[in-house]
Amino acid sequence: MKRFFKYGANAVITILLVLGILIFAILISKEHYKRFDLTENKRFTLDDKSVSVVKNLKKDVDITVFYKGRNFKESSVNLLDQFKYYSKMLNVKYLETNRNPLAARDYGLVDPNSMVIKSGKQKEILTNIDEESFTNAVLKVTQEKQVTVGFVRGHGERGLEQKSEKDYFFAVEALKKENYKIKTVTILEDEKALDNIDILIIAGPKNPFLESEIVKLKEFVDDGKSLLLLLQPGPEYEQLGKLLEQYGIISKDYIVVDELGERSFRNPFIVAVILPMLYGQHPITTDFKLMTVYPLCRPIILSRRVAPGIRFQPIVKTAGAPTSYAKKFKEKFSKDDIDYIKGTDMPGPINIAVAGTVPTKIEKGEKGEKKDTHKENARITVFGNVNFAANQFFLSQGNKNMFMNTISWLTRQDNLIVIRKNDAKFSPLNLNKKQKRIILTTCLVMLPGLILLAGIMMLWRRK
Repeated sequence: MKRFFKYGANAVITILLVLGILIFAILISKEHYKRFDLTENKRFTLDDKSVSVVKNLKKDVDITVFYKGRNFKESSVNLLDQFKYYSKMLNVKYLETNRNPLAARDYGLVDPNSMVIKSGKQKEILTNIDEESFTNAVLKVTQEKQVTVGFVRGHGERGLEQKSEKDYFFAVEALKKENYKIKTVTILEDEKALDNIDILIIAGPKNPFLESEIVKLKEFVDDGKSLLLLLQPGPEYEQLGKLLEQYGIISKDYIVVDELGERSFRNPFIVAVILPMLYGQHPITTDFKLMTVYPLCRPIILSRRVAPGIRFQPIVKTAGAPTSYAKKFKEKFSKDDIDYIKGTDMPGPINIAVAGTVPTKIEKGEKGEKKDTHKENARITVFGNVNFAANQFFLSQGNKNMFMNTISWLTRQDNLIVIRKNDAKFSPLNLNKKQKRIILTTCLVMLPGLILLAGIMMLWRRK
């Protein structure tokens, strides 16, 4: 009897010990756990932008999920659990709409399946929830100020509203999704046309700027604001070129020839940047390892003679000659015209894009004393290419990330300089006839046969 109690007590202690370990492991795993995503396109992993947004939250975000059916609640839980893993600033509660009609009415909900994201006085309501829409809603309710992006008009710049290959519709839509306010600007239309603009974009102008417009642009930069220039081969850019020369930037009317573009796209005038070493050591291109494509490029040269305080550096460049070089631009080239001519052509590596800062103009008082305005240096980025962000190429490779990261840096939102996730990839399983036959035979013949054989053997053993 004593022996029975001895072994029984040992068994009970062992069971309690195992249960204790399991409970402890469960409690620890609730707060400290690791997620693994084995899908090819990382469909169940938040992209770098989403992670950066929630990790950098400085105030609480209250999220109320109103649901009518189980599906909306489950999809909300799956999404929000991923975000809550990275931040404790997200406060989530779930309410069944039918049981909380007053709360739903207070928020002005129309759809019984809705997610309310609120921070301070700002509020966003989502009915179709996904990672991108939720991240952008969090941005909207937590940003203190909406950044205004102005696109200059009046010189043959690229359009914003059409989906044609050369226009900027997709780029504008991407900016709107990330809570940028878009405006079109005619520089001389109004004395205060540029006053409320945070970043000015000049995308592929064909016609020359007036001297009075250049004066306005110079004042805009002197005020510590940001400028993005997207140029192309062909136009002379006489007045615009004079403005750039003040910052040590020279843009000659050449066109870049690239051997990698010839191999990849069968077009020598498409620059394909594949190697990470061709991206500069700059915040825009930190850890940037995606391929980017630049059709029809104009070389950007940095002068060594530059005023004190002006600092520019390449962010995208080509390989060296004879892999890449630039030739004097003309409308048509024959096959023989594109060969590299040493001493005549501009040898690579060639800068495709440069970025830098310019000191703001120091204001003086009535007695000539300097005023302390606490303005940050102006930020400028110049691309010798306008097509990489046009509709035809915006979603190609890493072009979207390059454009959006440039905007993030220019608007001083360095936490949004990230690699955004590509759209989910559809990967069907395509089987040939032999593979289908093997699977069919295995499932319908071999597996049932093994089970039947095991049953016959057991019956034979019992007899």
